Amino acid sequence: MKQAILVETNAPLTASQRLMAGLVLVLGGSLLVLFFFPTTLPQPGTLRFLQTVQGSSCVEVTLQALSPPHHQYFLWLLPEKGDDTRKAILLGSSGQTVHLKRCLAQSNLLASYSRVLVTDEEGGMPTAPTLDSRLWRYEGAFPDTAGGQRFSALDHLRHLLAEEPTLKQLGLDGGFALYLQHNAARVDEWSRMAQQAHEEKQIRQFLYQSIQYLDGTAFAWKVLPPGTPVFVGSEGRLGLLEEADQELPGYLNHIREHVRGMSEAPGVSVTQHELALHLDDMIRSELIPAYQQIRGRVLALLQMETLGTPEAREALAQLAATAHAAYAGNGKSGSITSLCAQLQQLATMDILPV
Repeated sequence: MKQAILVETNAPLTASQRLMAGLVLVLGGSLLVLFFFPTTLPQPGTLRFLQTVQGSSCVEVTLQALSPPHHQYFLWLLPEKGDDTRKAILLGSSGQTVHLKRCLAQSNLLASYSRVLVTDEEGGMPTAPTLDSRLWRYEGAFPDTAGGQRFSALDHLRHLLAEEPTLKQLGLDGGFALYLQHNAARVDEWSRMAQQAHEEKQIRQFLYQSIQYLDGTAFAWKVLPPGTPVFVGSEGRLGLLEEADQELPGYLNHIREHVRGMSEAPGVSVTQHELALHLDDMIRSELIPAYQQIRGRVLALLQMETLGTPEAREALAQLAATAHAAYAGNGKSGSITSLCAQLQQLATMDILPV
């Protein structure tokens, strides 16, 4: 009968053997933690601020798998902490799943509100959120700490979408995005009308109006004939573009500054950070060059002795096509319409369990 022979060795483990042993220990430990301490990741919802073309301010809320189930939940829009001058707005009530959109006509919600709270209450429709924090289930807020920078994420969002000090001094309510879209739409419209017009005087007036929105009325006089009337309102005081020595910033560059600041602001989400970087690149590499090209085409037309020649008509057609692509898009590059829609997406906050 053969006897088993045990061989004792002190040979060290190879690098691959040590790696395998370490992986076994790590995986085994992880399984034990999951077995004894099971966890489920929170399912966050979102709240997004929207501004409609009719001037209404809206919030859109989505929440899923509210817990505990079969309870009545109330959704509240709140101002910043410490602001006792504004009342909470009840957005609605719901069960386990929420998807609602609430609009208030002629309002500017983002200028005054920046937080959301979901409460779990009984006993009818409340008039204000409960002060009992044990009944607070979910919450969300835009970061309002600058962290050593000039503006917080909330400040950047408000300047872009809700209110901005420079615009207020001009008597303009709203953020930069509102007037960028309005003025770019006028350049698109007047470029098209210049192409369609037949009278020399009328064509030139449309081109003058375009330059006043491109350069801003504070600076357009430098390239227009002396005595040219101002055809645009105070929203055209700032131009879409700007020169290096301008004191007043142009809309595109000013928006770019806030988008860049948003990407670096403390507390922004990964989604906000990446979207802000994308929008910064769109403005820098696509929109500013596009409007510089439009400006060059307008100035070239204004230097022509007559605008009725085949050469001028072709140049007017090219101007109209370029202005429309920059405003509405052509499927190949960014546009003002796309930029403004994505700027509103920045105003999205996560809603998480309290």
